[in-house]
Amino acid sequence: PEVAGAAANLGLINSSGQPPLIRSYKFSDDGLTRSVAFDLPTGITGEDMTSKTVKIADAFGALRASFTKVEPRRVELLLIDADTISQ
Repeated sequence: PEVAGAAANLGLINSSGQPPLIRSYKFSDDGLTRSVAFDLPTGITGEDMTSKTVKIADAFGALRASFTKVEPRRVELLLIDADTISQ
């Protein structure tokens, strides 16, 4: 329910109440980024996710993020946790 609640707050649940599901969650070896793969339910598109990139990054506590479409109904989010330029 907590996952659906966060997705609902972002407007990312379909008409059946299904949120995108986290398929994998990986940390990079250097600790600067995280990779999150999502399986999208019917009615939620990669474009829907991309349009909410800033809000999703904020929900994960990241500085920035970007989405990549992996295949139909699957996207991968790259979360950037450190500002390497300022360091």
